[in-house]
Amino acid sequence: MVWAILAALGSSILRASLNVIDRTAFGHRGAAVIAVNLVNNLLPLVIILPVSALVSGPGRTMEALGDIRNLWVAGLVQLVAYAFSFAFKGLTISQVIVFSKLPDVFILIGIYALTLAWSWADFAFAALTTLVCLPLLVGRGHTSQTRNGRWWAPGMLMGAVLVRGVFSGSLIQTQGEYHDVWLPITAATLWWRFVWSLVVLMGSAAVSRRVVWASPGVPLLIGRAVVTLGVQALYVLALAIGPATAVWPIIDSTALFSTAFSAILLHEHPSRREVAAVLGIVILTLARMLYG
Repeated sequence: MVWAILAALGSSILRASLNVIDRTAFGHRGAAVIAVNLVNNLLPLVIILPVSALVSGPGRTMEALGDIRNLWVAGLVQLVAYAFSFAFKGLTISQVIVFSKLPDVFILIGIYALTLAWSWADFAFAALTTLVCLPLLVGRGHTSQTRNGRWWAPGMLMGAVLVRGVFSGSLIQTQGEYHDVWLPITAATLWWRFVWSLVVLMGSAAVSRRVVWASPGVPLLIGRAVVTLGVQALYVLALAIGPATAVWPIIDSTALFSTAFSAILLHEHPSRREVAAVLGIVILTLARMLYG
């Protein structure tokens, strides 16, 4: 249990660090989202794939690569990665966090439509989370991107989070299935993320007849790839060795770390509404853990 908590905490802190890197790369330096995501998936893949084959064996690694669930999970993860990347071009970290939590209640409704599984406790927490995020939609809680009517970035983010939340539950493997294969699953997820991002890059090039390779700089690019590998590996490891009821609330504490890091490192000053929303998300997450 202790190692699971540490893995979840490490994943959460690294995810918050990734948010800072992405805000810097896409928001401040104007890096190309599609090209950077492709490179970001390729670099850690070069490391994790041979390590998985060496440690867990080629058979288990190939089995994970051939598992269709990992292909679709990677697609959902990459979809959300694109949405976050585009959102960071015009939104602060705290705003991105709040917008990403707005669809919570609709995720549960979508899951019910697919599985007929329902929990009033889960619905109550999800509804409260959505409610504490709603003030961001009015007043000064949004940026020039939304003030000018350009809602596509936050809209894309909320839509991507909603799709992932509804469909990932039936695809992500259980704790027992993760045991002893977390390394091959990490390798498979990164492999299929690379494939998906390559398809998107090729499609983008075919439509626009050009590829934008604007880079945030080599150090930031390498740092992003290393942090992405750490986030993915620790996330899968936490789910492999610990119960979801203990792991998920810690992983969801990314909101608190991200807001703190953005204030310290990027000198972003969130509005009172944004701070209240982030604190509400964290408090509800802790309450849900205690309730569970």
